[in-house]
Amino acid sequence: MELDRSISIWIISVSTALSFLGTVFVLVSYCCVDALKRIPAFKIIVHLALADFYYVFMGLVNVIFFQNSSGEIDADTCTVLGFIGEHAALAAANWAFTFSYTMYGFYVHKFKSQRDVRRKFLKYSVISWFSPLIPSILGLYFDGYGPSALYCWIKSQELVLIIALLYAPMGILVILLIYFYARIVFSLRHQSSDSETRAMLFELLFYPIGVILNYLISAFDRFLNIGLGWNWVWFAYFHLFVKQAQGFVNALVYGGSSKVRKAIKASIKNRKRIPEEDAFYFKPHVPGDLSSSLIYSSNNTSAYSLKSLQLS
Repeated sequence: MELDRSISIWIISVSTALSFLGTVFVLVSYCCVDALKRIPAFKIIVHLALADFYYVFMGLVNVIFFQNSSGEIDADTCTVLGFIGEHAALAAANWAFTFSYTMYGFYVHKFKSQRDVRRKFLKYSVISWFSPLIPSILGLYFDGYGPSALYCWIKSQELVLIIALLYAPMGILVILLIYFYARIVFSLRHQSSDSETRAMLFELLFYPIGVILNYLISAFDRFLNIGLGWNWVWFAYFHLFVKQAQGFVNALVYGGSSKVRKAIKASIKNRKRIPEEDAFYFKPHVPGDLSSSLIYSSNNTSAYSLKSLQLS
């Protein structure tokens, strides 16, 4: 059974609109709230939001082109859309991974201050935006792009390319991302059991949810459709919605955290500056000391509180 064109377009239009609103929220927050501009980690979230919008917008163009094509699908256009879709998917996953790596870097003392993140940001940007070009170009080299089940992407019959160029690299990123968060969560859980830490752990568990959901649902749908030859129409619709709503989910989780909300509320109340200790997401801890009195300042890079290793 084929997907209904009008239903498909309605689903992706609604989910893309949600992602667009999520991106606008993150960008407006960053531009209008001075406190957020002082947080290098939030700059990573801005790029994550831009990557998500790039991904979902090109997904919208791709699906509309594919669903509106009558008869023969233009091969050249489908190849271009497949190439862009491959790059966009990996770029969005890269920025989610970059954020998790930054948090983990503070946890293991790889980063000693926010200045370390600022110095490495250009390197992060180059790697996150340009490294996906490698598998994307390989897809062109092997003539792998064309009509797939739902849109123009790697051809359905090219199962090896599908795994090698998308699901294998994304799977590695997802595994590392889960590992980074798990190390932080389990460590905090064993070191403290107060309410503030529990609230922080609750938010940490939601950070990777967008990219993990998209990866698992997309992989399972492809396995059903290509591997087993099954066509679960309702699950294909669900796949479309989750794929296109990734920007909204990430904006809700990262941009809607309690620390970001606090900074926005302070800005709305016309406070000239939020307290120095609220201007940073990450404060590496002194082993054995979880007190919130150890606050980062420009004159002290050795005393921090692990409780601020979060977006809450």
